[in-house]
Amino acid sequence: MRAKLIVADSSRNSDLLWATRFYAPDPFVFAEIDGARFMAANALEIERAKKESRECEVLLWDDLVPKPPVSLSALAIALLRKLEASSCIVAPDFPAGIYQKLKDEGIEVELAQGVLFPARAVKRPDELEDIEHAQRACEAGFEKVLAMLAEAKIEGDRVMLGGETLTSEMLRRAFELECVARDCTCDATIIASGDQAADPHCLGFGPIAPNSLIVCDMFPRSKKRWYWSDMTRTVVKGKADMQARWLYGVVHEAQERALEMVRPGLDAEGIDAWIRAFFESKGYTTGAKDGVMQGFIHGTGHGVGLDIHEWPRVSKVKDQILEPGNVITIEPGLYYLGIGGVRVEDTVLVTEDGAKNLAHPPKTYLEIP
Repeated sequence: MRAKLIVADSSRNSDLLWATRFYAPDPFVFAEIDGARFMAANALEIERAKKESRECEVLLWDDLVPKPPVSLSALAIALLRKLEASSCIVAPDFPAGIYQKLKDEGIEVELAQGVLFPARAVKRPDELEDIEHAQRACEAGFEKVLAMLAEAKIEGDRVMLGGETLTSEMLRRAFELECVARDCTCDATIIASGDQAADPHCLGFGPIAPNSLIVCDMFPRSKKRWYWSDMTRTVVKGKADMQARWLYGVVHEAQERALEMVRPGLDAEGIDAWIRAFFESKGYTTGAKDGVMQGFIHGTGHGVGLDIHEWPRVSKVKDQILEPGNVITIEPGLYYLGIGGVRVEDTVLVTEDGAKNLAHPPKTYLEIP
C-alpha cells in the first residue's frame, strides 16, 4: 500500500496544517493511507494534538520508536511499517535526508506531480469564515491608512502628519497594529509611493510622495485557523497627474471586467490572457525599458488559503479550471518608472454561477485631498 507522507512542522507546512488542523512549531510525522490519517506526536504535544487535530489518529513517538534518540526519519519509517505501507508519495520540498533514509530502508518514494492535496483548492465553510475574518481585519487596517492620509497635509514636497513627515513605515505600522488587534498577523505589508510603486513587491520606505501613486498591498493572516486574505488598493495623496489617472482607469477597468469573467468551468489562464491583450490594446506594453522590466510584469491572480499564494493560479499557467469553492485573487497591475504603479486586487469566491467578491472597500476613488 502507498501512503502520503509529510515530515515537517505545521506552522510552516500548509499541507500538514490542512490535513491535521493542528498548528505546531516543532516537526512531527503524518501519513494518510486509504483515506485514514495518522500523526506521531511527542509527549509534549500529544494531549494537545488529540484535542485539536481533526480526523487523525494520534500516536506517541515513544510507542513507535521506543529507544532514544528518536529521529524524524526513524519515526517516518516506523509509522509506514506500522501502516504496512511499502511506498509513499511526498511533496517536492520533502526533506532530502529523510528521503534518502526511506530509500535505504527499501521504501519506494514518489514525488507528487503538482499539489499533494488537490482538495485544498475547494474551501470548506470554516475555511471561508476564516478568510473573511482576515479580510475584515484587512479592511479595518486600510481604513486607518486612509484616515491618516486624509488628516495629513501636503507642505512642499512632503506629506506632513502631526508635525512629522508621513512615511511608508508609519502607514504600515498603523495598518498592522489594527490587524493585530483583530487577531491577525501581518508579514511584509506593502505601502509604496512614487517610483517605489513601480516595483510591485517593494515594501515602501521613507517619505510618502505627494501627488503620486501609492500602492497598498495588504494581506493579513488570521490567528484563528491561519488563513490569509489579500487586497490591494492604489491611491494618491493630493492630485494625480493625467498619466496616473489614465493608468489607474485602465487597470480599474481591466479588474472589473476580469471579475465579471470569473465562473466555474473557466480555465483561469483565459482571464490572464484577456487582461494582457487588453493592456496592449490600450498602448500599455510590457518588457524591458531602460534595463528595467515594466508594464504588466506579474500574473493576474492566485489562490488564497493557508498559503498566501496557492492553487489555482490565474496566470499563464494553463489547465487551471475554476470550480465552486475556489478562492482566488484578481489583481492586474501596470508599472512604469516616472509614473509609478497601479494595482487593484480583490479576493473572490467562485460560486455555482459566478463569483462573490469578499472585499468591500470601493475602488472608484483615487485622490485623497
